[in-house]
Amino acid sequence: MTTMNDGRQKQTWLSALAEAAKEQGFELPTYDVYGMGSLRSVTTLGNRFVTLKRLLRRGKSEFDGVEWALWQQLDEQPLLVACFRDALEPKHESVELTLKLVKGWLVDEWSADETRRAVAGNPGTQSVQPPPVGVAVAH
Repeated sequence: MTTMNDGRQKQTWLSALAEAAKEQGFELPTYDVYGMGSLRSVTTLGNRFVTLKRLLRRGKSEFDGVEWALWQQLDEQPLLVACFRDALEPKHESVELTLKLVKGWLVDEWSADETRRAVAGNPGTQSVQPPPVGVAVAH
């Protein structure tokens, strides 16, 4: 899927990731529209999913771009594991880094700690509050 802007076609994040994944010989889960302009990947067998949301520079956000959130579904409750932001338009270096993180979480099933460490190396990393004591997380 591409979008039009000033007569030129621009690649979306999901199409850029799908293309890069295909080049590397794997497929990412599909995404569906999930309310309020967010996209959500299907939940994997490991009870993991990723959301993608467009952020606008106004209101509560000072950032104009997209935000990725990596989630784990535990007992019907979603638990945010890691979160990072990217520029609105995907660039090659950003696509490669984002693909590594999304693949690590959804496909390779990194542990929550591995995922947090990997996301912490991303320039757009966002702070995430740890889960309450007693809440199980992926190991």
